[in-house]
Amino acid sequence: MGVQLPALLFVGGGTIGGNIILTVGGGPLQKSKAKPIFISKLTMDIMRVEEVHDGRRCIFLSLVTDIFNENHPPPMTLVHSQIPASRSQLCWALKPVAHASIPFCVNLPLKIGPPTYTSRQAGIHYFVCPTLAVRSGGKQSIIRQCAMFKY
Repeated sequence: MGVQLPALLFVGGGTIGGNIILTVGGGPLQKSKAKPIFISKLTMDIMRVEEVHDGRRCIFLSLVTDIFNENHPPPMTLVHSQIPASRSQLCWALKPVAHASIPFCVNLPLKIGPPTYTSRQAGIHYFVCPTLAVRSGGKQSIIRQCAMFKY
């Protein structure tokens, strides 16, 4: 999974958009009898992280937008069917080998907070993080990929 942003600088009250790149399987370690994988959630998180020189980090802003839901299922290039495999958990069966570029656009609040800065004592950084929830063999996993942007 990866994220592509058309720019690295965004302003409050505007939008941040780009593409989430999802690739499933096709690697050299792929098993021929692998258990099916189900995708249950894809979200886009916008986070403001403040850190101090001793390594402490705090998340002071977290905006979450759902990308997949019942009205907007994953694309057919990624899943076997756009009808959920389980309505109670809202999940879709992934194809063993698939690739998709999923566009996103998130509105930023007008007052998102102080701009990006770095000093010797502290820093404020903004991240855009697609988060994917998958399930296979009764185990659920969370996959996250973050990209930094400036505000």
